[in-house]
Parts: sequence; C-alpha cells; structure tokens
Amino acid sequence: EYDRLAERLNRLLKELRECTKAYEDILKELIELAKELHRGAENYPSNIDTKGKKAIYDNVGKDAKLTQTIYDTVMFHAQANWRTVDSRRRLLTRQVKAVLPTGIDIDFIMSIITANSEF
Repeated sequence: EYDRLAERLNRLLKELRECTKAYEDILKELIELAKELHRGAENYPSNIDTKGKKAIYDNVGKDAKLTQTIYDTVMFHAQANWRTVDSRRRLLTRQVKAVLPTGIDIDFIMSIITANSEF
C-alpha cells in the first residue's frame, strides 16, 4: 500500500520538476495524497470506524467479524473503573477471552483495549 503511495508521490514530483502539469493541480494532488496518508493507507471495512476497533482489527488478523465481537463484548461487560479495580478487570478479561479463538494472546488484546480510552 505504501509502495503505491510512494509511486504516486514520485510521479507528482517528476511532473513538478518537468512542468508537465499546472502547479495548482500538483498541489491539489499532493494535498489529497497527504490526506490519504493521514487517514492511513489501509482501507478498513465500514464497521471498523473507531481507533479502538482499528487497533484490534490490525492485531487479530484483519478479521472484521472478530473485531466487532471483541468490541461488543468489551462495551457490554466493561464496568466503571475496570482498569483500576482488579476484580472488574479480571471479569472483563474472562469475557473477552471467551470470544477469542485459540492462538490469540488475551494479554496482548487486553493491553490494546486498556490503552484505548474509548473502552
């Protein structure tokens, strides 16, 4: 994905150097390219629409269904102050672990969940 963006950038720079395109048009394309980079080169499925979901999605093999299941589980079971109350954190960890397939590290997933303020 980044290779594609790099190719576009190189093409725009070449056009700028060779004056084959209007300066204003090149600037517009550079702005659009910068916006793409800012949004992230990765195109996420439509339901992966928050930073927390994107973080989970990127770390569960880009499985949108599993990401949504984890997200829904956290949103349903997370109690107030779950980060600081050990019993609540353990309960949430058990609930998330119950929906994870084998091979995905629960501690790693919980560290992602903990790091994201939306949860």
